[in-house]
Amino acid sequence: MIDAVLVLDVSTSCIHANLVTADKKITISLSKSIEYILDGPKGYYSINTTRLWGKITDIIKEVNESAQNKYNILAISVTSQREGSVFLDENNDEIFSFPNIDLRAKRVSYDISSRYGERIYRITGHWPDAYFPAMRLLWIKEFYPEKFKKIRSFLMLNEWIAFKLSSLKIPVSEWTNAAESMLFDVNDLEWSQELRELFGFEELKFSKIVEPGTILNSIDADVSQRTGLSNETKIVLGMADTQSALFGSDAFDEGTVVIVNGSTTPVQIVVDKPIFDKYYRTWTCPYLKNKWVLESNCKKTGVVYKKLKEDLMEFIDMIFPEQNNNEIDLEEIIRNMYVRADDLFAYMGPGIFDVSQREISFNGLVYDSSKTNIFQSVFTAFIENLAFSIFSNIEQLKEIYNNEILKIVATGGAFKNNLLKKILYILIKPVEFLLTDELESTSIGAAKLAFREINKKDFPATDNFSKIDVDFSGEEENYYKNKYLKWKEFYKSLKNLGGNINE
Repeated sequence: MIDAVLVLDVSTSCIHANLVTADKKITISLSKSIEYILDGPKGYYSINTTRLWGKITDIIKEVNESAQNKYNILAISVTSQREGSVFLDENNDEIFSFPNIDLRAKRVSYDISSRYGERIYRITGHWPDAYFPAMRLLWIKEFYPEKFKKIRSFLMLNEWIAFKLSSLKIPVSEWTNAAESMLFDVNDLEWSQELRELFGFEELKFSKIVEPGTILNSIDADVSQRTGLSNETKIVLGMADTQSALFGSDAFDEGTVVIVNGSTTPVQIVVDKPIFDKYYRTWTCPYLKNKWVLESNCKKTGVVYKKLKEDLMEFIDMIFPEQNNNEIDLEEIIRNMYVRADDLFAYMGPGIFDVSQREISFNGLVYDSSKTNIFQSVFTAFIENLAFSIFSNIEQLKEIYNNEILKIVATGGAFKNNLLKKILYILIKPVEFLLTDELESTSIGAAKLAFREINKKDFPATDNFSKIDVDFSGEEENYYKNKYLKWKEFYKSLKNLGGNINE
């Protein structure tokens, strides 16, 4: 049988289960959607951990049944969305569980950032915001003081899943996800005693910090029985999903930029030491031993594109109920209509990262109504906006990094779009621009970590890329370079008016 690793990647919307072989091929791929509980005003989301856990064990069982007699599943490697968190009592039972999209602590985070933002940024590499577990803990402390007293520890989402899967019944954390808690010092890769005291969390038991890829013993006996996996199957604590995508993209050298284009689009550069932006726009995150990443982020990208597509299909259903919507090829529409977007600038979703700025949300279109048919060009304008946002975030990273970029690697499902690759190629050149052969690089990275620990050796860097080299005319080059400059000018004007295009 062929050795393989089962990767659990819990994103914002789905549980992805991918079976990956040692030659970095995904052979079985399943997914299950995640539904969150709206338990208060808009933005108050929680996780039903019983339901989530049931879906996780079900999907493991389904993959194992599909793998029978062909693949030997050596390990389960777990990665997940950042900022998702679970709060536990002294018996390690769940008291509160929140996904990364939960914003109940917004007012708390505003207060903390105005008083301590700059100091917290220098410790954690992150500006205080609602979705960090420390802010949620402060919210719980204020509104549910009796439940707060029962909380003894917390785990980030991938850590909680690995804890539940493993026979090692001791909560353990790894530094790429712990850094998303707002209680972690990214300089020395340990929990911050200063922040623990500042927030009044002295009673909390902070879990042991280990390296990403650490094996947490073998699978729990009950999980083994329920899923059919061997009781010798190892449980591996993987990285946060974004750093896992970097690892899967062979991004090891300082100066390498990776664009992870999915539901959101982080743009990260590998650095050899923590770098902090003097204007507090970006994040600094741990990566590998003696490696960090400086992160800018376009924020909501794929989720906005998905909403636009769903709205289009709903509109067509309303006007033409007999139309088969499956016949609509958005890629073809985007390819043929790009000229018609000449006067249309879409500021919807993607933007330039600036985490310390809190402004009123803005989504809109800027266009010449006498020339532009928005129905024909809105999807093209969205792709242009995404490309321009990605490039602006790269420019921002280069400014803060204050050095030359070695190369730029693109990964993630949205890079199937040809217009996106063309625009970025035009703006990025002459820097080398590469596309990973396997766009699901988060799962590849999580599997590579597991194989490395099991086999006790590093994977050699491989040529798993194709060089992006697209055809374009001189007219197209001038068109996109000029439109980018106009886009950025409009962007700055809208931001000055108080519109936050990032949220």
